Amino acid sequence: MRRRANWFNSASSCRNWHKASVVIYDELAQVKNRDLYDVLDSSFGARQELLFVVISTQSNDPEHVLSKLMAPLGP
Repeated sequence: MRRRANWFNSASSCRNWHKASVVIYDELAQVKNRDLYDVLDSSFGARQELLFVVISTQSNDPEHVLSKLMAPLGP
């Protein structure tokens, strides 16, 4: 089986963001809006086995996407 890795940023073409199996998002707390996060989150489609990893420091903004992701974990 052939494996392929693709690297994306907010300037990448949207046509390339589909059928992901694994997404690793580094420094999510540094983004100003959640647009790229939402596109990557929806890129899994109907896959059964998927992995979305976020590596980041905490955001000070309680309305930031990272703060909302961590809210169920408690303070």
